[in-house]
Amino acid sequence: MWPIQLVLFDLDDTLCDQTSALRCRVELAFRAALFDQSPEHIQPLVEHVVQLRRMDAGVLREVLAAHGWNEQWRVERAMQTYSANRFRGLALFPEARTILDRIQAHFRTGLITNGPSLIQRAKLVHLGLADRFPLVLISEEVGFAKPAPQLFERALQWAGVAPAEAVYVGDDPWGDIAGAQAVGIHTIWHNRWAKPWPALPPPEYEIRNLQALLHVLLGEGPDGAEDAAFSKAS
Repeated sequence: MWPIQLVLFDLDDTLCDQTSALRCRVELAFRAALFDQSPEHIQPLVEHVVQLRRMDAGVLREVLAAHGWNEQWRVERAMQTYSANRFRGLALFPEARTILDRIQAHFRTGLITNGPSLIQRAKLVHLGLADRFPLVLISEEVGFAKPAPQLFERALQWAGVAPAEAVYVGDDPWGDIAGAQAVGIHTIWHNRWAKPWPALPPPEYEIRNLQALLHVLLGEGPDGAEDAAFSKAS
């Protein structure tokens, strides 16, 4: 492994299961909006939103209209339900806390996440991570969002390390991996759900669970564990 001093993490779908929580909240929202419709109408709308990986009133309006419902009251009812259940179903991946303990015993660590400050700070409290990282960079607070290099450069400046001495762990090929690569930081792609890699320069490692970080960063565990980690040579 490289001479790493700093391990940086993404939050959503890297340390916590944002996708499952999104699915849970969106299903509740559409159940509220379509309470007078048959249950089979709901799941296609839920999957539509989950594939978009974003949610707001505009998305709700767009998806409801695409499936034949144009009433504004349905949008409002769905958004009210979605907002009222902000952290419903949101939890760390089962191994996250133990793996962070092991990683933080050997490396300096930081967190870089996109999103509104109020929501992301509250999310860290909900997940029990508010005091876990000595460095937390949130896009709204910094004024730049991943993949902007300023976020990654600020983390390097804080730690006083060169890009080659840092590694970023994230799930998003564009915001996380390409963003870190652009400033010369090593990359580990947390590909929890075995998605295909897009047409981008590959990460140096791909992992299917956070346990694999012990193999990649510390050399612990069996070599070549197919469900854990394997090299993605560039």
